[in-house]
Amino acid sequence: MNKIIGENNLYLARLMGFVLAALLSVMLLLNLASAFGVVTYGDPVKVKPGESIELQFSLQNMVGDTDYNVASQMGAEEGIELVLLDNKDVYEVPLGSEVPVRFRVIVPENAEIGKSYVVSATFTASPSGGNGPLSLQSAVGTKVIILVSDVSDDTSKITPPIYETEKPKSSNNLNVIIIVLIVIAVLLAVYLYASRKRK
Repeated sequence: MNKIIGENNLYLARLMGFVLAALLSVMLLLNLASAFGVVTYGDPVKVKPGESIELQFSLQNMVGDTDYNVASQMGAEEGIELVLLDNKDVYEVPLGSEVPVRFRVIVPENAEIGKSYVVSATFTASPSGGNGPLSLQSAVGTKVIILVSDVSDDTSKITPPIYETEKPKSSNNLNVIIIVLIVIAVLLAVYLYASRKRK
């Protein structure tokens, strides 16, 4: 009898250890998930030959509990000129904020109508003050297509109300799914323990 009770207790301890480890893993993954995102243009931006246009990417930090330092690297295809307007390559993006990264694109006068160029950017986010061994970085690559055209986009399109978002979606649904999975795991553990105890 004591042997059976000891086996049941050992089984329960292992099962609870597994559930606890799974729970801690899920919590760690939730904390590591980045809430950083970049908003950009979904459509090509039209610029006439010989003209320039001011654009921006928007760095967002809308969910979670972390402030970010975001390093930017930007470049343009040969044939157009890219001028960075902020005079910096690292941006502070506090929780709940949207920070613009402003730049100007200059299209030469001899640019061919209908030709398109790509302005690309990579933004690497690190938690503010997080230089320890467990601090993680997340990178988002994005671009805007510049289309040489005989008409220019109007100003309301150029300084965004922006179009396309490259960021994780809100984690509310993920949290609900995780809670449901945890409840199922606990109920399964209790069921297995009770059925084993009956034997």
